[in-house]
Amino acid sequence: MLKPREERNKVAPEDGKNEDYPTVIVEIEDTTNSAREEVLSLLDINDLGMGVTCEFHLQVGQSVKFLKNQTEWDLPEQGVVMWTFKANEGFQAGIKFL
Repeated sequence: MLKPREERNKVAPEDGKNEDYPTVIVEIEDTTNSAREEVLSLLDINDLGMGVTCEFHLQVGQSVKFLKNQTEWDLPEQGVVMWTFKANEGFQAGIKFL
């Protein structure tokens, strides 16, 4: 079970500017079964998953593969989108680690 939001490790900058968020590169399959690389900005992260913001809409149940060439992050091989919504600027989503 996820911790309440206020107890998660926040990684977002205090000023709220998306371009300053730490990022992670992922591979996402689209509806045509083609994989594409995308950049997600991290809002918060813990042992079970992460909250992200991005410029595109992720689908609930969509598989997300974390690329291993990111030495600053110790992430599992993949995750799944658990929730998503339209934010003021772009979209936000929750990804559960598998």
